[in-house]
Amino acid sequence: MKTDALTPERRLQIDSLFDQALDVPVENRQKWLKSRCGSDCELIREVESLLQFAAEDFPLACATEPLESFEVTDLSGTRIGAYILHKPVGRGGMASVYEAERSDGQFKQRVAIKIAHTALALSNDGLHRFQREKRILAGLIHPHIARILDGGSHVDGCAYIAMEFIEGHDIVTHCAKHQLSLSNRLALMIDACKAVHFAHQNLIIHRDLKPSNIMVDIHGQVKLLDFGIAKMLDPDHAIDRSLTLGHVLTPRYASPEQVHGKHVTTASDVYQLGLLLFELINEHPAQTFPSGDFAAMERVICHQAPPSLRSKTGARIHKDLEHIVLMCLRKEPDRRYQSPQSLADDLQRFLSKQPVAASGDAFSYRVSRFLERHRFGASVISLLVLMLAGYMYTLAINQRRIETERDRAQIQAKRATDIKDYVKHLLWDLTNSAETTQERKQVLSLLQRNEALMDQDQNLDMAMKAEVYRILGDIYRNQGWYEASLNSFHKAAPLFERGLGPYHPDTIENQRHIARTLHFIGDYHAAEPVLVDVLEKRIDMFGYKNVAVANSMNNLGSLLYAMGRYDDAAPLLHSALNLRRELQVFDSELANNLLNLGDLYMGKREWEKAISYYRQSTNVAVTLYHPGHWQASLSEEALAYVYLMQQKPDDAASILNECLTTRLAAFGDWHPLIAETLKNMALLQSQRHNFEDALESVQCALTMYESRLSNIHPFVARTYVQMSVLLLEMGQQEKAESARQEGLKRLQANGLANHPFGRQ
Repeated sequence: MKTDALTPERRLQIDSLFDQALDVPVENRQKWLKSRCGSDCELIREVESLLQFAAEDFPLACATEPLESFEVTDLSGTRIGAYILHKPVGRGGMASVYEAERSDGQFKQRVAIKIAHTALALSNDGLHRFQREKRILAGLIHPHIARILDGGSHVDGCAYIAMEFIEGHDIVTHCAKHQLSLSNRLALMIDACKAVHFAHQNLIIHRDLKPSNIMVDIHGQVKLLDFGIAKMLDPDHAIDRSLTLGHVLTPRYASPEQVHGKHVTTASDVYQLGLLLFELINEHPAQTFPSGDFAAMERVICHQAPPSLRSKTGARIHKDLEHIVLMCLRKEPDRRYQSPQSLADDLQRFLSKQPVAASGDAFSYRVSRFLERHRFGASVISLLVLMLAGYMYTLAINQRRIETERDRAQIQAKRATDIKDYVKHLLWDLTNSAETTQERKQVLSLLQRNEALMDQDQNLDMAMKAEVYRILGDIYRNQGWYEASLNSFHKAAPLFERGLGPYHPDTIENQRHIARTLHFIGDYHAAEPVLVDVLEKRIDMFGYKNVAVANSMNNLGSLLYAMGRYDDAAPLLHSALNLRRELQVFDSELANNLLNLGDLYMGKREWEKAISYYRQSTNVAVTLYHPGHWQASLSEEALAYVYLMQQKPDDAASILNECLTTRLAAFGDWHPLIAETLKNMALLQSQRHNFEDALESVQCALTMYESRLSNIHPFVARTYVQMSVLLLEMGQQEKAESARQEGLKRLQANGLANHPFGRQ
């Protein structure tokens, strides 16, 4: 792929690989890169150029030193490209900004020119990347993002970018100067969130959101500046892993993961938006410390809770708004708002006097933080279950009291907030607190016992019970407890239908969960009509251009692929992806859609297409979560499997080892995904002629599958077939034939006798 044709997805792929490569020892990076990039030499070259760019040491102190440390020449009156610089209007650690005017006579145009400081001139390689990324950012067309108009290189080698000139003030100054009300300040914040969310959908993370980069023009319109520009204007030095691609850190507006040098995702932008929101309300920064004191900076940003939020008059702020700010400023990235749009939605709910999601989550978050400080081993599980039971009882009592005081719409709003936020996060905290297989079994037993008590409680609201059943089903499925999951979803189904009706979105979503769980259980033929029904209902309700329709297309396509009906699956999966891109939806379902397309082409033995989709899926998952998250391991392991199919065991080895480590950390030592990794490890070992180890791995995988899945599950069948091939390689023909027959018998029992896998 040529550089000038670089797509946002390609840019994300390069940046993601670069971030991950920083964790790999230097001596192993070339081999690691080859395992990730395969034969894509251009991709390897791009990542290697970034690694070379980051090779020199540039201490954190340099990243945070005062602006005055750079000697900058006033360039007023200088001609830069087609522009004449009039006067400086701003200066940062990396660049100066001038008001300028087009001087080539073609037309009049007032612009802002940002020029890298001479002391920080780019290398030739850096300039090349600058020009490439300038073209990408020029495509960020949004009413609240300052447009990039032009760019190039000055005679002394410094890069410059021409942007639309914003006449106005930074957002904090604007609010203070015009003495804006709280509601008007929040309205500006909502616009800023929407702009950042748009950038995220275009695979760009800002990484340096602060008042000076968020302007309000003379018409009162928010304009975001410098999306990715700081990264482009960096010198030919790396600073720190927290400053990916040499990004200069603004200490007062840094996130904990930036300070600790961890992978920076969209969650970092959410944190910085939270800092901005705090300052707009409080008129004082949330993070303050002595300049140059890194120890104090690290303590305040990474460990210290933000100060109490008060209005400019000194009065305490409404609790809901305080909860919104605190949710943005959580130290753990995965506990913040999932996206800037989610933050904007909560702010809009606050302005409309509706319940906000952040307040619903506050209780469970305080519980989890308490438990982190006081870990009592197994007693944690019992404590959480008691808290859950007591809290659910309180909800029931409160609901009966509320019914005499408020109308039905308010009750439904409270019910949705209480159940979807309090209970969901509490249950997830409960499940994730268990680290060993024994503890996880104990969690399952306690959850099911509590669920049985809820079955018998006639005082609980019908819709509330349905929502809790669905949450439990989701948690059970995530942990590989598929039968328990299906049971909970089935309990929820009649409650949703009676309480909300058969065409309510919640009722249909529960149907989708039932079908997905049937898919995981291996009952493909039972799942198909349910998914078809869900898709048809959603099209009837929403039309084709709806994200729920895209999700259903993806689910049905994935099922048809699993059934071996590749030609039926392909149009559904491609239509789902095209629809998601048209709607500009960037979420975990996008990663899943790309993964399913990779599986489709893997099944067709179209290796390069499969590899491309798997890599795209990994990049999305890593951006949403972080490297090493189990969600990212889904596509990473699939990529390793393609390498094994291509007889490239060395390329697959490091990926499989990482996936096994990730999944053991996420699920303990007993989960279907771990069985999948063991099965692929067996294939790797057999290709390296370690047949005894391979046989042990595949037998362990089979035992794990049979303990969690039905005896005739397609995964069990495939494992028997793989075992038969291995035994044949070991010269044990009789055992090999027996294993093959066991596998084929199970495929036939599932109606999959003609599945492509079975014909191999």
